[in-house]
Amino acid sequence: MIILGVNGWYDRGHDASACIIKDGVLIAAVEEERFLRQKHSYDTMPHSSIAWCLDHCGINVDGIDAVAVGWDIPLLYAGHQRKLPFRNEEGYLDILLPRKYFGIRHRNIPVYFVNHHRAHAASAFYLSGFEESLVLVIDGQGEESATTIWKGTKGELNKIASFPVLLSLGYFFEAVSSFIGFSTTHAGKTMGLAAYGEAPDQELFVLDVAGYDVKKAIELTPDGSELDEQSQLFKYWGEVLAEIFGEPNHRFYHFSKRQGIFYPDAKITSREQSVAALAQRELEHVVLHLVKTYAQQYNLKNLCLAGGVALNCSCNGKIALSGFVDDLFIQPASHDTGVAIGAALDIANQLKDLNYQRMIRADFGPIYDDGEIANILTEMGIQFSVEKNIVDVAAHLISDNKIIGWFQGGCEIGPRALGNRSIIANPHTVETRDRVNIIKGRESWRPLSPSVLAEKSSWLLGKDVDMPFMLLGLPVEIEKKRDVAGIVHIDGTARPQTVTKDLGLYYQMIVAFESITGIPLVLNTSFNGPGEPIVCTPYQAVHCFFEHPLDALVLGNCIIRRE
Repeated sequence: MIILGVNGWYDRGHDASACIIKDGVLIAAVEEERFLRQKHSYDTMPHSSIAWCLDHCGINVDGIDAVAVGWDIPLLYAGHQRKLPFRNEEGYLDILLPRKYFGIRHRNIPVYFVNHHRAHAASAFYLSGFEESLVLVIDGQGEESATTIWKGTKGELNKIASFPVLLSLGYFFEAVSSFIGFSTTHAGKTMGLAAYGEAPDQELFVLDVAGYDVKKAIELTPDGSELDEQSQLFKYWGEVLAEIFGEPNHRFYHFSKRQGIFYPDAKITSREQSVAALAQRELEHVVLHLVKTYAQQYNLKNLCLAGGVALNCSCNGKIALSGFVDDLFIQPASHDTGVAIGAALDIANQLKDLNYQRMIRADFGPIYDDGEIANILTEMGIQFSVEKNIVDVAAHLISDNKIIGWFQGGCEIGPRALGNRSIIANPHTVETRDRVNIIKGRESWRPLSPSVLAEKSSWLLGKDVDMPFMLLGLPVEIEKKRDVAGIVHIDGTARPQTVTKDLGLYYQMIVAFESITGIPLVLNTSFNGPGEPIVCTPYQAVHCFFEHPLDALVLGNCIIRRE
């Protein structure tokens, strides 16, 4: 059975994506932004993602047995008193699979609209490998909820608690980011900035035996003009923060003559650091309270996390160190991209066609072999060389403090580069880190992450850990901080990716780097320029290389050097 999982909608949609579950196993997944080159692919149907998935599986639309959607779109429209823009399943499929792209459908394809938070929960639990687990979903909002808690047992997901949209932790953190002067999509910046500030003695949420509430009362007014409550909650949190800190920070824009675009900017002071610190502290208090309360109440030792807030590495690290649970799995595509996967898994389970598995890698997207890459570079007129031992060449370049683009295997799903679409550098000095941040157009205070050999994780952290998706912030061993200063944040933590042998050339390259330097890790960040999605194709990688001052670009066994 082939199930097409999708996310994306032309009205208030974001993070469009598609995946294929074949005979209960995830075999393909990709984000629309990788093709469109528009980060988060707002208000977009996942047409290109679907086309790639079908091509990858060698089928057309008639090969699809079911479509699973990561939102209950009819419920969403009904809840906001809006007229549904399609009459039936066929009408929806006409929007999702337009004939001009996919041809005429010759069979009926059932469509399943899956509750958004259920899809998030399924994306984590059904790929965790756990027999049973607590599942925590926290995001901006679903159809009716912003935080949900589930108990997962093999073959079943049961919701045990739900918190309304007015208690949205996702919107809270987005509103804080906006108040600081960042984009609402830059929650990661707020998380990183928090370590520099001192939180004032203020309480924004209150905790109780059942969960949490806002300290200052709020009411949401149904508004049929929108499909979410984001603007109302932004206004609420803006007023709360203004009472504490004064007016929001002013965001201004610089025009780049070279790029022909405006770049947003904001002056960050100790006040903004304190705002971030308060938000991070309050978020951690609530999340840790929920984990402790429900793990103890249901006697569950495993935890799964999904939803956009699950990308908060600092909070995740506090959970891992809390002792409230023994094991933790975080869906690498925890944001709305992942609900395409979760919806398809949930329907596979309902249809008794799910194979339980532990997700240990995220490279389910477009892949190019060495021959394809060489042909593309030749057609582009690019000078390159083919190396018999590309891992040694790359390792020596990095050990010489060169910064390289690294393009191998399949494109990863999710916002983290995990060794297939990465910019790689020597982790030894802050000077190299600062140069990488300049190349990426990142603020100097933002942390960069290490990819460490899995069997050497204790070298960095003082204990063996398993974290293949770079989603936990953990303390670095004190005596190692000077050796890897480029990847240690101001609070003494790092958010490492543990690299195993099944990652092939990436693992081998780090081994080669260790043999030269004695350091079993490299600095790894996503391969993209400022404000851009991660590169997906060789064409995009070459474009990014020539647009930004990288020293070399490795694609498969080919290398392009900066003259």
